[in-house]
Amino acid sequence: MAFTAGQRLTAAMLNDITVGSEQGEWTIVANLLIGTPTLINNWVPFTGAVIKGITHSAGVFTVGPAGGLYTVSLACRFTAATADRYCFVVGTGTTDTWTKSSVGSSATGLNTSVAITKRVPPNGQIRCYAYSGVASNVTHETASDLVTGVTIVREGPL
Repeated sequence: MAFTAGQRLTAAMLNDITVGSEQGEWTIVANLLIGTPTLINNWVPFTGAVIKGITHSAGVFTVGPAGGLYTVSLACRFTAATADRYCFVVGTGTTDTWTKSSVGSSATGLNTSVAITKRVPPNGQIRCYAYSGVASNVTHETASDLVTGVTIVREGPL
């Protein structure tokens, strides 16, 4: 954002250029059974997280009125070790997929994660999904672990 001589800096202008002015970290409150692409909808704020400018309801995160460039990081831990496992981040729904990561059924380990930096319009929405080739849980680890979890940070203006 460029300023001209004599122009007054307003709070709105400052907030629009402040990195992290909208941010949050959430974890799931309990294991969530999945088998088909499932919206993760049982998020709670991560212990000690600073949540500002982003609201959450029923699995949908809504950014503030400024919009901007956001980084979204999603990490899922599954109970099924012998199934394909996916996690993905979308905007308005599964036809608006921003990024996806998968682990094949023959791969060892239970974790899948994905991250993206994406321009989100004012009052835009972010959703996180998980999928397992066989019925499985995305798991809630201990209170001090951000797994299964999501972090959303506004990096700057549009």
